[in-house]
Amino acid sequence: MGGQITVGGAMVFDRPDDLPPLGLTVRTAFAQIGVRGTRFFLGPSKGVFAVFVDRGEVTVRALGSTRRLRAGEGVEVRAKGAAPREVVTWGQARIDAAFASVGL
Repeated sequence: MGGQITVGGAMVFDRPDDLPPLGLTVRTAFAQIGVRGTRFFLGPSKGVFAVFVDRGEVTVRALGSTRRLRAGEGVEVRAKGAAPREVVTWGQARIDAAFASVGL
C-alpha cells in the first residue's frame, strides 16, 4: 500500500503506529516528503514552509538535499527551489500554532 499525494497548502497526516509501514510520498511546491507511519504537519509556519513530526519519522527532500526528522523535530524550506534548512527541535508554542492552523 502507498502512493503519492500532492498538497498545495497545509495539512496534518495522522496514521496509527500499529499499522504496517506505508510507502507514501507527499509532494509540495517546496519539497518531497517520504512518509513512514506517523503524524506530521506540513505547511506555512512562521512565514515559511515547514514540516514538523509529532510522531514517527519523515524524510524531506528538496534541491538534492535530504533531512530525516523524528518526533519533536521540524525543518524549514524557505523558498521554492531551496534546500531544506537544518533540522531543529520545535518549541510547544510553534507546534500548537502549526496544528491550530489546520483546525486541530
